[in-house]
Parts: sequence; structure tokens; C-alpha cells
Amino acid sequence: MRSFVVAALLVSLLAFSAMMATACGDYANTTRGDVFVPAPTGPNPNNLPNANGVPKPGLPGGHAVASSSVGLSEVLTGSGGFIELVNNGGDDVDIGGWVLSDGTSTFTFPGGFRLYGGARVAVNLGNSGTPHNGALYAPSFGDLGDVGGLALQNYSGVVDFVQWGAGGQAYEAAAVGAGLWNAGDSLLVPAEGFSLNQDASGWFAASASPGN
Repeated sequence: MRSFVVAALLVSLLAFSAMMATACGDYANTTRGDVFVPAPTGPNPNNLPNANGVPKPGLPGGHAVASSSVGLSEVLTGSGGFIELVNNGGDDVDIGGWVLSDGTSTFTFPGGFRLYGGARVAVNLGNSGTPHNGALYAPSFGDLGDVGGLALQNYSGVVDFVQWGAGGQAYEAAAVGAGLWNAGDSLLVPAEGFSLNQDASGWFAASASPGN
């Protein structure tokens, strides 16, 4: 009798297990279709435009703005002349590789040359000497005549300019385009012993005083 009861219980358990498996399978089959995965709405990475074909923004119109505090401060023409630069800012500026040119002669500042904030450096033209922080030498740079111009250039182009005696000198067009000069303007050649000087008010004639 006991064996019959155990067998009956086993049959009942097996039947219950089969019923639950069938019910779970039916539930899974009925709910599988209820799961909704939304389609992506972002750009298809396979259809993105070629970056090389996308138009790039151009430079804004108007004159360029000088990006450096370093500029021309004094120019002495004639034999024994010099060109002086000043750093009007408070931070040191590395002017290594910058160029001075009158359209015929050029001088390139040595690599790593730094102009301290508020400091000046005079480039002595046509003379040789031992360079130091306050003076450099350009023995191959010709004398600046009674008519001429001078440009200071860095990696971005002309950053300062002056011309005297007549307009239309070398680099005038570049200086005009950079907003540094008015086309055709020129300074009067100063008397002997006087130089062209520039401060915040503009250019003027004064006694030659390199380093001051």
C-alpha cells in the first residue's frame, strides 16, 4: 500500500512539473512579441559626410589685430644707424626667428632670444660686436637712407611697420592689410642726430637714444 502511495505522488509531481513548463513556455511565447526596441534616430555613421568636403569657416573681415606686445620703438637712419624694439607688455616674449627687413637687407633674431617685459633691444646696423641682451649686431644690414621703410615680421606676418621720405615702400601693402599703417603715409626724415621714435601716441622725432 505504501509503495502505491509513493508511486502516485511521483506521478503527480511529474505531471505538475510538465504543466508548469508548458505554462512558462506559453507565457514566454506570448510576451516575446510585446518587447519593443525603438529604432535609432541619430545619424547613420555610414552616411556621415566626408570631413574634407565640409566647408571650413573663413577668417573674419577687417584688419588683423597685433598679437604681440613687441614692436618698433626707435629707428636711426644713415651711417651707424640702429633699429630698436621694445616689449610693452609685462611678460617675456621669445622673438627668436623674427625678422627685420627694409626690403633689401634682413636681420633674423637668433633662436631663443627673449625680450623681457618692459625691456628694449637695439640692433646695430652695419657694425660688428658682442651681442648681449640690450644690443645685437647686423653687420650685413645696409644703411637706412633718407627714403625707406622697415617691417618687423614674425611667423604670422608683419607685426609693425614704419616708412619715411615717401610712401609705397616695401611691406607697405602688408602693413596696410594688417591695419598697422595708412596707405601712402610717410614720416619726415628727422634732422641729423635725431631718430624716429614710437610710443603709445604714435611716431615722432627725438634725439637718438638707444636703450632709453
